Amino acid sequence: MEGYLVDDGNCIAYHLEDSDISLDRFLALDVETTGLDCTQDGILEIAAIRFEKGEDGEYHEAGTFTTMVNPGVEISPVAAEMTGITEEMIKDAPTPFAPPFLWRPTWS
Repeated sequence: MEGYLVDDGNCIAYHLEDSDISLDRFLALDVETTGLDCTQDGILEIAAIRFEKGEDGEYHEAGTFTTMVNPGVEISPVAAEMTGITEEMIKDAPTPFAPPFLWRPTWS
């Protein structure tokens, strides 16, 4: 399955019906960036929610993880407006090559 979300609009998932995979659990991942150009922009925040299928057959939240990231580049006014993330929020955040990225995240 592939999913795309642009400008925080409706989430659109592709190929879900084509899959014969029966999932007992899955991870929903959200990444905020300084822009859309992977050659120039950096990650500002990573968030994830782990879902597990319950005995009722429905998926339930089983854990969450979130961290701010200091991309090492200045946040543009456009990115700050779109994400709500400011320089103050990331000033003490880890870089992409520092913990928690070098070890398994602790889920809450």
